[in-house]
Amino acid sequence: MADVTAVLAGRLGLSGATRIIPATEQAIRTHVITDEGEMAFQEYFVARRCEPRLVNIRYQGVDAASPNQALTKLINQADPGAVDVVFGPSNPFLSLAPILDIPGMTSLLRERARRVVAVSPIVGGQAIKGPAAKIMSELGMPVSAEGWMHWFDQRYPGLVDIWVWDEQDRGALSISPTPQPPVLLTNTLMAEPLVARAFAEWLMKECLGVD
Repeated sequence: MADVTAVLAGRLGLSGATRIIPATEQAIRTHVITDEGEMAFQEYFVARRCEPRLVNIRYQGVDAASPNQALTKLINQADPGAVDVVFGPSNPFLSLAPILDIPGMTSLLRERARRVVAVSPIVGGQAIKGPAAKIMSELGMPVSAEGWMHWFDQRYPGLVDIWVWDEQDRGALSISPTPQPPVLLTNTLMAEPLVARAFAEWLMKECLGVD
């Protein structure tokens, strides 16, 4: 899997210091349990367009998986303080959990990372993209940046050092007890390249301390 990923990255012009490494070499298949029964994620997402009500999610094969040896080697060989982890505003159930639920993954990241930053995929009570808000609602969770943060922290306690919310959710933060780790606010909606670049520069400086 790592070899195929490297070939595809090369064709996209990513080389040199930029490396893309899959989380594991083992097969992990996301299945969703819905009010119409269990189905593969692609059936749910593409064929059914996320219409069935979701009850639970199962990551088939995750218990037998392990972090990719190439990833583990790269992280372990890095200089002390040289590893930072950023979880982008991805669907927590369909994009992040299949990686973080791999046995040994969170401990590897937590032990080696200087800072772990997580960016909320929920802005103003809506998902930036995809069915994250629908899934949260159907699983009985508040569809909010705070709801996402609590779910993440309960599932992976002590993993995240800094939470990042969009400015639109400032009001929710002002009426809540000050969370620890801290929440930072900025414009996270990367609607165009210049905005995305500004967000990346802010994140590097304010969250990772890199100018």
